[in-house]
Amino acid sequence: MFLLAVLFLRDHPDYMVGLILVGIARCIAMVLVWNELAKGSREYAAGLVALNSIAQILFYSFFAWLFITVLPPYFGVAGAS
Repeated sequence: MFLLAVLFLRDHPDYMVGLILVGIARCIAMVLVWNELAKGSREYAAGLVALNSIAQILFYSFFAWLFITVLPPYFGVAGAS
């Protein structure tokens, strides 16, 4: 999503930031859906969803800072502050 934002929305910084924020938010509900469709282990999927949720809580702000302020200047786009 970061690359899509930089490639297509470099002239619209607000939209670019929005796309990056949506891209770093992991969708944990679809893990449960795909696991059910694949007839996978519900316990294993629940454990992965729990770990994913914890990781998202811990690292979301770091990833947002990294992808919005640090990395865009390397691609020729002004980073947001």
